[in-house]
Amino acid sequence: SLQSHNVAQKEQSTAIDYYGCQQGAATSVYQEETRDGIYNLSYGQQRQFHSWLFSFGSTGRLLSLNDAVAQPAGQQSPFNANPAWTDANSFTRRLWTGQTGSYFEVNGHPSTRWSASAGLREETFALVGGQALEPQASIAFRINGHQALNAEFGRSAQLAPTINILSYAQNASLKPLVATQFSMGANLRS
Repeated sequence: SLQSHNVAQKEQSTAIDYYGCQQGAATSVYQEETRDGIYNLSYGQQRQFHSWLFSFGSTGRLLSLNDAVAQPAGQQSPFNANPAWTDANSFTRRLWTGQTGSYFEVNGHPSTRWSASAGLREETFALVGGQALEPQASIAFRINGHQALNAEFGRSAQLAPTINILSYAQNASLKPLVATQFSMGANLRS
């Protein structure tokens, strides 16, 4: 896949000249030319063993990053009460980097009332030298034909947007963002 952005943001300002006419001026605030490519190669297998389905596989991803950003005046931060513009920055980055992922998952029905699944995914992110383990599990119990209880747990990880990682040198050490979720529920059907 290929993603391309061309952004040109200008600040409009007006002034009144000697004759009382408005004169407009536009100052460049933000310019971005981005062309990023993603190339994937995946392999997966599934095997059935009695009432259990085993799945496993790997994915390799090659990212082509081609970013040019100019933010000469900086920006106003929504996290700062000071209205001054900060973080002026301009950069051009062209590089290739990779990500890998491998997973194993098992799903099954140990009895007519119970179903369960568990899995683990391991990902690596070459851009920041990061790694993430992402476990997941779920269990469900069918009380009768109309009611069931279930519980799920999962952890997932992803990188901050690559343009944010490339924009400042200190961002190269950002670790993957991790979200952990736990949920319980009930199904009630009539």
